[in-house]
Order: sequence, then C-alpha cells, then structure tokens
Amino acid sequence: MDSEIVYGPVSSWRLGRSLGVDIICSRNICSFDCIYCQLGPSEEKTTNRRLFVGTEKILTAVKKNLPEVKDDTDVITLSGTGEPSLATNMGEVIDGLHQAENFPVAVLTNGTFLYREDVRREMKQADIVVGSLDAGDEQTWRKINRPHPDLKFSELIAGLKKFGREYEGFFALEVMLMPQNKDSAGDIARLAAEIGPDEVQVNTPRRGDKIEVLTPEEIEKVEEKFTGRGLPTRSVYKASPPEIHHFIGKDKLEHLKRPE
Repeated sequence: MDSEIVYGPVSSWRLGRSLGVDIICSRNICSFDCIYCQLGPSEEKTTNRRLFVGTEKILTAVKKNLPEVKDDTDVITLSGTGEPSLATNMGEVIDGLHQAENFPVAVLTNGTFLYREDVRREMKQADIVVGSLDAGDEQTWRKINRPHPDLKFSELIAGLKKFGREYEGFFALEVMLMPQNKDSAGDIARLAAEIGPDEVQVNTPRRGDKIEVLTPEEIEKVEEKFTGRGLPTRSVYKASPPEIHHFIGKDKLEHLKRPE
C-alpha cells in the first residue's frame, strides 16, 4: 500500500523533482472526465467529498519512504488517481506534512470545489497550488473537461477568482491545449487575467496518444495570448525537467503513465 500512496519523485517541468502523494489511492475518481486524462475515463465522476485514505496512514507512508528519495525531492505534491480536493482530510494531510517534513507542499487541482469556503481554507495551507483552466466558456468546458452535470462553469471561475485573491502562496494555472480548444486561447487568457495567477503553465497532452498535441510553434503562438495580457508564463516545450536518480513506486508510475 505504501507505494500506492507515495511514488516518484516525478521529473516535473513545472515543479522540479516532485514526490507524489495520492490521497485518493483507489481508481480514477474525479469531478471531471477530461478527454486528455492520462488515466483514461473516470471510473467514478462525483462531487461528493469523502475520506479515501486515513491521514495517519498517508503520513506514515511518507515518513517511511521519503528518506529513500530525499536527495531527489524538491516538493511533495498531492496528486495521483483523482481530484485531491474530493478527500475530506486534504487539509489534515497538508498540515501533517508541514509538521513532519521540511519540504514545500503542492496541490494539483481542477479547481472544481474552490467556490466552497471550506475547500479554499484547506487548500490555502499548501505552499503551491496549480489549478486548471482549459476553456473560456461553458460549451468548451463541457466538451474538454466533461464535468459532473451538477457543476457550473460560472462557479469554477468564481472559485478560482476567490482563491486567487485570498491565497498567499504560489498560485499557478495550467492550461492544457489541443486542437479542440486552441481557438479558445484568447477567451482563456481573458479569464486568466481576471483570476490573476502568479504564473500560467501552457501545456499540451503529451502523455499517451488519445489526443493530438500542439507543436512548439503552435504553443508559442498561443502563449502570446497570455503574455499579451501581462501574465507570466511557463511553456512545456521550453522547460527542462530535472534528472531523477532514485524513485519509489514503479508500478504506480507506470499506472499514471508519467515519465520517470
């Protein structure tokens, strides 16, 4: 079970050497069913927060495995097999990691529940938060991210804006671009400017072959939509991920289809 909870570090062009902590640790459970997800179709699409893995079990797994890869780790990241904010103990885990380990804690989130005050309060404990924005309107959002039917695009945007105003850590927005939403880049950039992240991470789905990726030239052209609005950007094709010499959870990494 330990290597299901803790895996990596992953060589991340966005975060450096990122040790993954999966607080869902089941199957692909998410509020979205994105067409580009490297895990494949969501096995459970839900908006119900609940406990998946006990806090003590998670912290024990980190404490046990971290010494093996400590020198290859820059950041501990809550990610893995689902949307981490679905876990009702997300805040407890972040707090426990801060107390036990001397590493910044990051959360990768689709931003679904940031309209909720309790979720914002929990997530604000993290040092780094990377939200997601792949659409500039409701129709494109439902086409690309295929959210749970109870979710609203207006609530997603409102939550990201509130979090951006309240959060004191490093807040980034990942924008995943492909032929299906490339023409929405201008609208996404307009919303991103209203949200006000510290950085926009311009990406294209290079893990797997389900979706056609954008070329470096196309990404560079899209990136101008964001820099033109004064937003700092980081591009997938320009960043060089660091080397990783030791890692744990090989089976988990293969399941996530992440490069070592």
